[in-house]
Amino acid sequence: MTDEKTPSADTTDIAEQLTKLAKLHTDGVLSDDEFKTLKGKLISGISVNDQSKKQIVDDTGLVFGIYILYFVGYFTGITMIVGAIIAHIMQAHTSNPILLSHYTFQVRTFWMTLLYLFVGALLFYFIIGGFILLWWLVWSLVRNTKGILALNRSEPIANPESWMFGN
Repeated sequence: MTDEKTPSADTTDIAEQLTKLAKLHTDGVLSDDEFKTLKGKLISGISVNDQSKKQIVDDTGLVFGIYILYFVGYFTGITMIVGAIIAHIMQAHTSNPILLSHYTFQVRTFWMTLLYLFVGALLFYFIIGGFILLWWLVWSLVRNTKGILALNRSEPIANPESWMFGN
């Protein structure tokens, strides 16, 4: 056995990636600046294909997913809780004001839903509880639908802390 170091698969991989980058650059796919940046990353040992920081779903898709979880929550209940947890967490991690307004709107929708369901269930014995639950159903359907439509137009919720529909 010798202590001589043989080229590893990593070295071959870097050479292959440099060749691919050069071809993309000569084909005009990469600008000079992009080529230099990616080449520098490869040489310094940072993989160009590193997917470890890439999100599976972008933040807008996550907001949309929470609205869908809320709609599915009419049938399962638990998905609304999952959506609220995600909205609570993401509310603290976003700097995008449009998405922040949607996360705030979703969090408020969850807590107001709990209030409506609690009061409606408490007063259900008296006929008014049924009307409160019916109002909650209409209120939440309109609220979540308006949220999805605003998100689709890339608009913020005008008043995300509103008790009504965010107008």
